Amino acid sequence: MSSPDEKFPSAMSPREVELLFTSLAFEAGLSLFRAYDVSIEPTDLEAYRKNPELTLVSVIGFAGREVSGSLVLGATSEPLESSEPEAASARDWIAELANQLLGRIKNKVLRCGIEFYAMPPAVVSGSHLAPVTSKEDFRPWVFATPGGIVCLWIELTTALELHPDSRLIESDIPSEGDVLLF
Repeated sequence: MSSPDEKFPSAMSPREVELLFTSLAFEAGLSLFRAYDVSIEPTDLEAYRKNPELTLVSVIGFAGREVSGSLVLGATSEPLESSEPEAASARDWIAELANQLLGRIKNKVLRCGIEFYAMPPAVVSGSHLAPVTSKEDFRPWVFATPGGIVCLWIELTTALELHPDSRLIESDIPSEGDVLLF
């Protein structure tokens, strides 16, 4: 077994933290929709521009000691309808998907020594909703489904140097799919 010093770097730059979160968001987005039997494949932003019909977007904020941000998940109606339980409304379902998506990311960054807390998701509806950010090199993740588009992005604010907590150990972190009773 590796020592905490080998597993957890003593410090991470904002760029390293951003790359960690965005790569985890990509992986989590793929696995989340596939868990609901929705065929989803990465595509480029041009596919979104050809079909800019995101009608529902869920935004969920999070904050921790040295990191805060927002996760945004938008979708056209087809991937929502394909994955949605019968009893759920589309608004409730996209909020729940965003919540599950951020939970998947949180479990993975905890294993890297980064802890944060999530806020309840908010849902926005409209026509032609589009990702806009203050970062020039920003690129949302866009996924194509047989009849629609899923778009997700994560925006972060970090300390100038983030110091992962080596006390966070894997045995205390739930695995995806675990049921936790409070």
